[in-house]
Amino acid sequence: MGCVTCGAVLIDGDVREGFGLDVPKDVVKLWKAGGKEQVIGQAEAYPILLAKWTWEKRLRQRRCIYFVDNNSARYAVVAMSSPVAETMRIIEHIAIADLESRAINWYTRVPSFSNIADAPSRMAFAEFAGFGITKLDAVIRPMVPDVILNSSVKTYAY
Repeated sequence: MGCVTCGAVLIDGDVREGFGLDVPKDVVKLWKAGGKEQVIGQAEAYPILLAKWTWEKRLRQRRCIYFVDNNSARYAVVAMSSPVAETMRIIEHIAIADLESRAINWYTRVPSFSNIADAPSRMAFAEFAGFGITKLDAVIRPMVPDVILNSSVKTYAY
């Protein structure tokens, strides 16, 4: 099936945390339902959800900027809609997280070579040269939602 990875970085004042993970195989299988081969849109929207759940308390009632290096994922989170059912499941959970956090979110496009989360999404946590960061303060485990991602009930697996 191949390995699908994702990652995110939080910069909040002097705090620099990040995560990278192999997307659970059950999640990738769900994304590939019906014979789909490309899951890049889902793999780029998924870490937005994970970031919102992982840093939920830190993001609460804050202004947040998300740098996304995939246009389909960015369009989906800006519109809070997607014609792709698998992406829409992720978007629904993002919408719930947004309602709970009451954060003000801005999503903008950034090329991969300028995306601070590109290295963690490849599990390369030492590749921050050029971003003014020599390392993260912490590489953390993200809050990972249940593998089904079709329920509005939030559950976590570790």
